[in-house]
Amino acid sequence: MFTPDIVVTHSNADSHQDHRAVNSLARAAFRGTCILQFFIYVSGETTSFKPSLFIKLDQSMVDLKDAAIACHSSQAVRLDGHRRHHRESEFGAQAGLARAEAFEVV
Repeated sequence: MFTPDIVVTHSNADSHQDHRAVNSLARAAFRGTCILQFFIYVSGETTSFKPSLFIKLDQSMVDLKDAAIACHSSQAVRLDGHRRHHRESEFGAQAGLARAEAFEVV
């Protein structure tokens, strides 16, 4: 039996139907498990996303994220790094950090 301690999935505060479906399935499959829901800046709904966990991003993490995203060339136009960096700065400001990843905890 597969019993993870933590599951990471899309936030339900997302306009993309596939992302919401994954969220719903993860929550149904892993009841009683800590679920961290993340924000996707190209489809997340900022007024509905209510993070309570913030992870500090240092420059090495930002560089690693940039490199990982660059591997998905078909998404290059949609995955504008400037917009992502701006959102990370906004999340960081909420937590008193320069930049952060933000999660809703279920």
